[in-house]
Amino acid sequence: MAERILLYEPVHTGHHLKYVQLLLRAFTGRGRDVILASTEETFTSAEYATLLRARESLFTKVVVNVGAGSRRWEPWRHAWNLLTVAQRHGCDHVFLPFLDAYFRPLGVLSMLRPSMRRLRLEGILLDGGGSFDTAPRSLGDRMRRTIVQRVLARGLFHRVLFLDEVIHDSYVRHFGGTCSGLVLCPDPVEDEHSIPAAEFRARFGLRPEGKVLGVFGMIDASKGVDLLIDAFERHGPAAHEYLFFMGRHTPSVLEHIHRSRAASQIVSVDRFVTDDEMISGIHAVDVVGSLYPRHVTSASMVIRAAAAGKPVLGGDVGWTGRNVRRYELGRVCDPRNEASLLEGVRWAFHSPRVDPDKAALFARLNSVEHFTEVVCAGMT
Repeated sequence: MAERILLYEPVHTGHHLKYVQLLLRAFTGRGRDVILASTEETFTSAEYATLLRARESLFTKVVVNVGAGSRRWEPWRHAWNLLTVAQRHGCDHVFLPFLDAYFRPLGVLSMLRPSMRRLRLEGILLDGGGSFDTAPRSLGDRMRRTIVQRVLARGLFHRVLFLDEVIHDSYVRHFGGTCSGLVLCPDPVEDEHSIPAAEFRARFGLRPEGKVLGVFGMIDASKGVDLLIDAFERHGPAAHEYLFFMGRHTPSVLEHIHRSRAASQIVSVDRFVTDDEMISGIHAVDVVGSLYPRHVTSASMVIRAAAAGKPVLGGDVGWTGRNVRRYELGRVCDPRNEASLLEGVRWAFHSPRVDPDKAALFARLNSVEHFTEVVCAGMT
């Protein structure tokens, strides 16, 4: 009898469905049945149409409804839905592409439903409340860590995969004796694209000879976009220097661009963009921005830039800061410090550089092939 795997992913924005696409590629064609459970909004989204609709023959769709109620309890309702769907469809294996929101409620509910202990529960934990080597930030943080400790100590998860080696190593030091399923996982990227750089620039209004600093994906304050706009304005860009934003924009970012005195040299594509457009864009710009003032874990744009051989202007925080330095992928700055960010912007337009050999090594370590090996390790 074929193994039945449930992929549960209720979010369609950002990288969520891209991970689903890569997991489907890893799991299907190996004598397994795959079920994808998500919301009606996901199955009607542009992201789903682009990334997954052509692959519908590879999996069974199940629509879930989280229902009304406080957003605080939404992860708990999703965790209950997940266990119910797994039981109803006779799944042996549950994999969550983004485990963070559901880790604690899923662990607690599994303890309350002993029949679910037979499930192979796995997922990718991006943060998990942060490194256990740092002091708790609040009483809530202390409580979350206590629940994580208890869930892992009870062995409810077959494997927990981490994209950040610092978080992974912290968990291993604290739980290695009681939980062997803590695995460091590549953050997979692809580099295939079809739009040549000159054609891309012409299509999106970028001058052929222009110097372009590009930011891709969700364009919002979490990526330091507002701070970057202000620094670009202070830089006083020359006529051939551009900021380029590609992806869905939040209203606050659109307003920030409109107010900027450098708005005429900010080119923005405010919509969902395909992988082909995004990767082609990374190849077409001169420098890729990944500033993230507070985001400490993996940032796929850094890996995509490395695969394209493009320098990165990165935030000097967590995973991005460590890897930009370690592999000489570009330059880091403190985006919350005006002088530091301004120096970074000037570097991006005047003297960007990347070590091509180290960037290629970094991209290979995070290849789709390596990701597939890790997520399929030990499976029947």
